[in-house]
Amino acid sequence: MKTVLYVLFYRNRPAVIALVLLLAVRFVQAAALARGALVIGETFGDAYAFCSGANMGAFVFTPLLVVAVMRPAAMMTGSHFAAWSGDRRCASLRCLGASLVFGLVASALLNHSAGVAIALAVSVQPDVFTLRCSFALQVAVCSITFMVYVNLLYAIGSPAIAFMGCVLYGLWDFMAQNVVGGGVPSVGWGLTVDFGGPAFKDVIFRFSLFGMAFVVLFLISFFSFQQ
Repeated sequence: MKTVLYVLFYRNRPAVIALVLLLAVRFVQAAALARGALVIGETFGDAYAFCSGANMGAFVFTPLLVVAVMRPAAMMTGSHFAAWSGDRRCASLRCLGASLVFGLVASALLNHSAGVAIALAVSVQPDVFTLRCSFALQVAVCSITFMVYVNLLYAIGSPAIAFMGCVLYGLWDFMAQNVVGGGVPSVGWGLTVDFGGPAFKDVIFRFSLFGMAFVVLFLISFFSFQQ
């Protein structure tokens, strides 16, 4: 665990920059909600969807996540990471652990900052179910973003292309959520906010979808490390 935390956070200045930018975004959102500049509903879910909807996930959160991932990903895809880990299998498992820890930390920061912004701006009763489900689902999406970046960086070796690959992942989901008749499945951020219909069954389906995507990405990274 100490190794994973070291890889993720030691001298990770881009992550600090991403956190500062996230707080700036939340401040602007809180000001917009407080001034009533944007038309939203009167429930906590409406305010939360405004702060953390698919548009925010595609155009703000995904790029910020990738900025925070860049340094640890560069370390893990370097020539010395496997030797430092002991063997290639251990290196792939550490990559898996790093993605999960990153997902937990990133989701906690995203949801706590959204909750604080809403609490400071409007008087609505917090929806604990929405927050808990969104937190858990966003852990999966943040971890998937981490694995997408690592796999692309390992395969291509270009941080710019890996960055654009993650941005396209966010845009794909945005298109799936907002383009009528687009015909593409949603596989990302848009599935973490709106809980219409039979909530429990819906959430289980979303977890299974993210789980399958994460397993595929882990297998790709596992075989990449073996090479």
